[in-house]
Amino acid sequence: MQGQSWEFINKLYLIDAQGTTDSVLFGNNYSATIGLDTEWNEQDISNVPWNKPEIRSIHRTNDSVDCVFRYNFLIDLFPANYDLKFDMRPSGPYVQEGTNFVFKLEAEHYPVEIYSDFSDMYENSEYNSWTSILLHKDTCGYNTPALCLPGYNHLYTITDSTENYIT
Repeated sequence: MQGQSWEFINKLYLIDAQGTTDSVLFGNNYSATIGLDTEWNEQDISNVPWNKPEIRSIHRTNDSVDCVFRYNFLIDLFPANYDLKFDMRPSGPYVQEGTNFVFKLEAEHYPVEIYSDFSDMYENSEYNSWTSILLHKDTCGYNTPALCLPGYNHLYTITDSTENYIT
């Protein structure tokens, strides 16, 4: 475990029934902030129409539009609504806002498969011992958690559009 830090970059993949693939990168770094970091090439694509299939990391100022994990006893976290294909957050052992990501997916052709590659986090980060991924229905209830393991791993099969959030 020597040399581990609170920094990592992971990837989620979405593959629809026709074999079309999309992905999103996310992680933690000591130099990252909440919001858009130009040095990490984060770009807001919330005004860009969704491709189908597509998966995005989302920031929301409140939960009136999307099922969003609420932080710090219901205090709104994000300064603006953003959709991102690359999302870096602050890193550290007590940085709550950096550890909870929300991903939204859109698709036309079901079933949709969700895969992950958590190799960087698993091999290099302190987060590897207690991180899991949850699949949420549009009502914000979640199904069985999936473990974040190294390598290319299957997480979920999504059968319809009612399950469209991952945290």
